[in-house]
Amino acid sequence: EALSQGPTLEAANRFATLGLPCPATFGHAEWLLEALVLERFGEVELDALRAEHGVAAFAPFARHTGAAAASAPDEKLPWLAQVRVLVSRCWKVAKGSLWSYELATLQLVIGLLEGLLFARIGYAEEDAAIRFRACFIIVVKSMFFPMLNALPVIPTSEVLLRKELAVGAYSLSAWFMPATTIPLLPDFINAAVNFVPMYWIAGVADDAGAFFLSTCAIICTIICFQSIGYVFSIVSGRRSGSVTMVFMSFCFLFSGVFAPLDKIALPWIGYLNPLFYATCFVAQSVFLQGTSYEQDDASKPPKTRDEVLNDANLYTPAGVCAAVLLGVAVLVRLLAFLLLQRKMRRVLLVQTAVHDEVPSAPKHAATVTVQAEPSPKLQPGLAGAVSANVEAV
Repeated sequence: EALSQGPTLEAANRFATLGLPCPATFGHAEWLLEALVLERFGEVELDALRAEHGVAAFAPFARHTGAAAASAPDEKLPWLAQVRVLVSRCWKVAKGSLWSYELATLQLVIGLLEGLLFARIGYAEEDAAIRFRACFIIVVKSMFFPMLNALPVIPTSEVLLRKELAVGAYSLSAWFMPATTIPLLPDFINAAVNFVPMYWIAGVADDAGAFFLSTCAIICTIICFQSIGYVFSIVSGRRSGSVTMVFMSFCFLFSGVFAPLDKIALPWIGYLNPLFYATCFVAQSVFLQGTSYEQDDASKPPKTRDEVLNDANLYTPAGVCAAVLLGVAVLVRLLAFLLLQRKMRRVLLVQTAVHDEVPSAPKHAATVTVQAEPSPKLQPGLAGAVSANVEAV
């Protein structure tokens, strides 16, 4: 008997009125099968569906094809509308994990310990090196946590993403923007919990402008390294954790903290390190104009702010550092999107080829008949479902 016929969104909306709304983690067609195969409906709901779509009310499936089906609201949404819907869905999934008392407490305690370690940095010659290390400590956490947090984001979404792309539910670019941007929020929150007490207890720079610029440096660093994490998760697969640790070791060692860049065997390699530019960004912000550092030899004049930064090879302007970090973030994020697009196309092509080779499908508790047409948002040969007929066998 027929229990529903028409566009998939129409059926999903009808199921929602009967007490079974489509969850955020399900595609519409997938949820129709879930609801029918697992017999989630009671007899009252089934009688309501039979009255609407049973034998007496059944209309030929062909009436849902053609121009009317092509304009089905869940299949032909404009790109911005797709983004809006997906932002709402991603937010519903992610909002519960934005705040963790355990993780926030961890970040707060780490920030307090760091503040006590560097408590009230002065302006003697040795304080210049201490302030430089404090700059490094500020940004290294903005590399470590965001990059590791980015690794599972795309792999854990691939199964559902593949299903929804296969039926033309939305374009990959519309999914990629909210799915990879909303995870930035927990990183921003935890960075703030850690950074604020550390900065003011340590006395990195008692200046509101320096604090604002340092905050901007942290934001740029988080976006940059999160984007790099996405690339590693797509390219390296199960080995992404090991690859990420190797890359972080490179960034950590060639940052100029442990050995001046002009003293290592390959000085230029440090300038390929995003963490170097993040450290330089913060240093340019907290080494305030007009400050000087008394040398241990009292007979020598104090070192100016510019002399101290030049000694540490931190002479790159803050604006240039910000441009490098954001430029790397944009390019790497674009690379992640293109790699994911290539991967999805290959997977969907294989699925289509396997489906074409199967002569017939066995009957199950429920079947979905899909009337499809090529979707301009997907690769040629992939079809977007525009209407579905769901029947209980």
